[in-house]
Amino acid sequence: MRFTNIWRFWIYTQSYRKGDASYTDFASPYIQYYHAGLVGYVGSSDNTSGIYEMDSEGCKYNTMSSHKDKGCYGVNTVEGDLSDSQRGSIVSTASDIYNDPDITYCWVDALIYESNPGTYVSVNEIDQLHCDGLVEYCYEWNNQWVWGRTDNGQSSGTSHDDYSASVGTTYYY
Repeated sequence: MRFTNIWRFWIYTQSYRKGDASYTDFASPYIQYYHAGLVGYVGSSDNTSGIYEMDSEGCKYNTMSSHKDKGCYGVNTVEGDLSDSQRGSIVSTASDIYNDPDITYCWVDALIYESNPGTYVSVNEIDQLHCDGLVEYCYEWNNQWVWGRTDNGQSSGTSHDDYSASVGTTYYY
């Protein structure tokens, strides 16, 4: 088992809950990379549970079975847990993205938005999302900071070389 200290999530290897993030392998003929999705519904099995994912056709709602078939590393939730209401809000944001046909997949950047968004980038101002951008946006729109706010406190993602301040651990199995 390998683990690293770069995400603010804990991975649960045997169960998942609504609003959890899930990570899989995704191999193309040219490159192997990781793929992310956001659990939208937990049913009685992987076949009846749903997950929001970005792909070349935009945001899709697939079964957990199809997601896990790619080689699932695990399902993550924030440290300290979330209330049912917080989880519902995160999933509602993913549903809003799913229902916006103008949001397309972005290969490189996590998020591309309109040239003149408001103070905060709302769903209707998003042009493109990467798969991990979907997860990060849904959490951060609901004040659950994945990468933390910038040093000036006005946006997400100030990068620091020292990850010792990270509050979570990611386990790969």
